[in-house]
Amino acid sequence: MGKCVEKYTTIYVALGTILGVGLILLLAPSHTLKQLHAANGAATIVRQADEICSESFLHCTALTQPIYHSKYYWAGPRSQPYDVWETTGITDSGPVQMIFDAHSNDLTYFNRENYQVVEDSTVPVTVPNKTQAAFASANILQTLHLIPRGASLRLAIAPYLLWGGNVWETVWIVHSPHQSSFRVSLTIAKRGGYLLNLIKRRLPSS
Repeated sequence: MGKCVEKYTTIYVALGTILGVGLILLLAPSHTLKQLHAANGAATIVRQADEICSESFLHCTALTQPIYHSKYYWAGPRSQPYDVWETTGITDSGPVQMIFDAHSNDLTYFNRENYQVVEDSTVPVTVPNKTQAAFASANILQTLHLIPRGASLRLAIAPYLLWGGNVWETVWIVHSPHQSSFRVSLTIAKRGGYLLNLIKRRLPSS
């Protein structure tokens, strides 16, 4: 009999806890719920940015707290608001700016602010030609999980050299059967194959 009473007491306590949490969320001010949503979004972006920083081409040592922006943003369709999270990674070669789509959490902008790495003669040339540039940039897209499952990938134009022949610019079109198609341009260093800049733009629906 005692075990039965104890069992039902435990059930009632659990139900009371669930109902209590539900009431708290129901009665909570809207700004509190927005704060919880923002905190969860920021935590997700920290994980995303940290994952990018763990890749061999970056090596971040610290991250700034993500900042949320709700505005018209250049990387999205000009006719629609584009909500983003922005954070900065600190690396041995300087800061790296990262911007993420607030809805998909995909990286949409990456910029390494210190470009001295492209002229470092101690770093071997690992991306000597157009074929290697295309391969290296496609590998970066795959590493950053920017190619959706089932998507097709094609070069918009042949890779070409910039900055006195020190960096490669590649532009890809990614068509996805389940998501909006997009155009992404990458700038990578000829020496070391480092990612220097990435810009992802959604293509208008056909």
